[in-house]
Amino acid sequence: MWGEEPKNLDTHFYGPTEDGDLFHLYYVEKEVTVNSTTFYLDVDDTNSYGPKILTIPVFTLAGRYQYIVNRYSGESGSTILQSPTRVELNLGSQIRVFSPPEGEVSDYWHVFDFVVSESGDITIEEVNAWTDGSTSNVSAPASVITEPLLYNSLSKISVQQKYYKSK
Repeated sequence: MWGEEPKNLDTHFYGPTEDGDLFHLYYVEKEVTVNSTTFYLDVDDTNSYGPKILTIPVFTLAGRYQYIVNRYSGESGSTILQSPTRVELNLGSQIRVFSPPEGEVSDYWHVFDFVVSESGDITIEEVNAWTDGSTSNVSAPASVITEPLLYNSLSKISVQQKYYKSK
C-alpha cells in the first residue's frame, strides 16, 4: 500500500527454481510455478494507493527468496519514502508491517528475504535497505522439501484480507 504519489509501485519477488536458476514474479510474470507450486501476484493496482497482493501457498524448495518494492512511475521527485508506503506480511495469524528506511532513497526498497532451510523451516530476514534492484544475494541450492510446512511458519501473503484505501 502507498499514497497518491508515486503513481505505481511494483512488487518483485525472486527465488530459486528446480534447475538452479531464479524465478522473477512481477507485473509481467504474474504467475510462477516452482516445483509444482504456483506463486501468484493476485492484485496489481497501478493507479496510486495499491495494493499489490502476492500469494505464496507453500515453499517447496530450500533457498533464499527476495521481496523488493520498485518505484515504477510517478511525479518527478516522488519517492517510496515520501509516500505512506508499507508492506504487510501475514504469517499464519501474525501480521508484520514494514516501512521504508530513512537514508539515501533509491527506486528500489529491498524489504525482506525468506530463507527456507532444507527441512522447510522459514526465517524472515528483514533487510529494509535501498538498493539498485539487483538480486545478488538470492541463492539457490534448490533442494526439494519433502514435507513443506504449510501453516507452521509462513502460509501466504494474504489474499483473504484484501483492503483498499479510499481515494
